[in-house]
Amino acid sequence: MTDSDFSQLRLLEQNMGHLSSQKLEEHEILTEVKSALQDIDESKTSYKLVGKLMIAQDIETAKKELAEKMKISELKIKTIESQEKKLSEKMTLIQQELVKKDNKNHS
Repeated sequence: MTDSDFSQLRLLEQNMGHLSSQKLEEHEILTEVKSALQDIDESKTSYKLVGKLMIAQDIETAKKELAEKMKISELKIKTIESQEKKLSEKMTLIQQELVKKDNKNHS
């Protein structure tokens, strides 16, 4: 077992933590967008925040923008999940190698 193996494993664990945080943020965004899409169906007017100003916006335009934002957020979540899977597989391989090396040292 080398310090390099442990360092690499630690780095992968940190990366996994960052990905989990990013995924959580995207899930929150997705929840907000879905809620906004439901609310906008019940509304007669729509406003968009531009800097510090609220500007009236066409309902259909707002729906299209929210739908696009939802698609982007869903895609980001899928991408993060794919990265998490790859990292998890890599971490498992390193852990297996560490166990093999440890077993050889004790034999």
